[in-house]
Amino acid sequence: MLTPVVARRPAPTVHWLPQAGSVLSQCDQAPLVAGTEASFFHVFEFNGRLAVGHEAFDGGQNFAPAVGHFAENGELLWAKSWPTRNGDGLDVQWLASNAQGDVAVLLRFIDDHPSVDIGLLHVASFERGDAVLLYSATGEPLRQLWVDAGKPNQPDRLWLMNDRSLLVKSSGSGPDALTKYDARGKLLWTLSDPHFRTASVSAAGSGRVALLDSYDGCGPLKALSQDGKLLWQKPICRLSWYSGVIMADDDSVYLAGLVTEPTDFGLGPFQPVGELRNPKDLVIARYVSPGKPQWVRHLVGQWPRIQELKLGAAGDLQLLVSAGPGPLELDGAALVPEANGLVWLKVDAQGRARAQVVARSASVGGIDRYHHFLETSAQHALVLVNHLDGDELAGEHITSPWPDPPKPLCIPQSSHAPRRRCSLIRVSTP
Repeated sequence: MLTPVVARRPAPTVHWLPQAGSVLSQCDQAPLVAGTEASFFHVFEFNGRLAVGHEAFDGGQNFAPAVGHFAENGELLWAKSWPTRNGDGLDVQWLASNAQGDVAVLLRFIDDHPSVDIGLLHVASFERGDAVLLYSATGEPLRQLWVDAGKPNQPDRLWLMNDRSLLVKSSGSGPDALTKYDARGKLLWTLSDPHFRTASVSAAGSGRVALLDSYDGCGPLKALSQDGKLLWQKPICRLSWYSGVIMADDDSVYLAGLVTEPTDFGLGPFQPVGELRNPKDLVIARYVSPGKPQWVRHLVGQWPRIQELKLGAAGDLQLLVSAGPGPLELDGAALVPEANGLVWLKVDAQGRARAQVVARSASVGGIDRYHHFLETSAQHALVLVNHLDGDELAGEHITSPWPDPPKPLCIPQSSHAPRRRCSLIRVSTP
């Protein structure tokens, strides 16, 4: 039985963030992604002047988006920003990195005339769209690619392969689409059909892809080759939208999902403990080629929701899960005596699990969405937590990304709602 973390709330500091007028971390969009040597990439916003190395950016009075490359100790190695003439007009939608430490940035132009010079291209007048900018591990610009999917869809996710090819997912009111580009930006293939609606997509550094098709609630789990060809598929029914897949480097596929109805993951009938109005069942499974289930694990808690799935450096599945009051049990044995917040789980290739509570809610619904994490070393991970005043954060509170006086990054749902904050904390490995 694991002992929960004794949470503490040190005084917030901003000593390692770049000196600008004000700095805010983004909690609700782009994830934390890995660089080399335990470094990481993080999206933040700033106003005033931001000087990093030989580059300087002017965010003006509005908050301009930026991507920073940080060492594990929080030192800012380099940054990129794209302030526009009118101080608005673009957002960072997503980040992706590869094993070499290159980083791809998905930018969305939301102003009709942003007039922005982003190093790789100059946009004097552009009627909205999306672009991917690719930088090396040292911040050198490598290439720019327009990936505007056209109405009614927009690009919302991307993956950067070790050979610098790109996979882009687009979604919207139309069918989803996956599009692959080579290292020079040439279109290689597109996958879509009238019924294509993905619940989750994942790509390994090799270029192989796993996806969970959610059409009509009974879409298959699929594995694709680097050229988009189907390798295998397996019907998976009655998973909720709180589901995800991970393509591992050894071509195995991890699946995790919230279950509210009886189903079958390939090892016999599965009967959930909870129900649609009171879900309690999170299933974690591992499949090997050609779609053979190796094991299925059953996690039971109060409203367990997957916040993020990632592959650890050791090839293990890592999950950030939010859960309500009460214990988390794995296959009938206590994994966490009391959750009521955010829990970091690590599940190895044999299905053995460890867990750590990283944030505990002080109110019902306080910790519910927009959280990201990244394992930076064998000893530590960073967790970006969207939380309320009074929530307890475990580990080292390494930055408070709101200025003085505090300004919420995530706008409260009403003027009477408690203030939400976005905090980056460092926690120890379970």
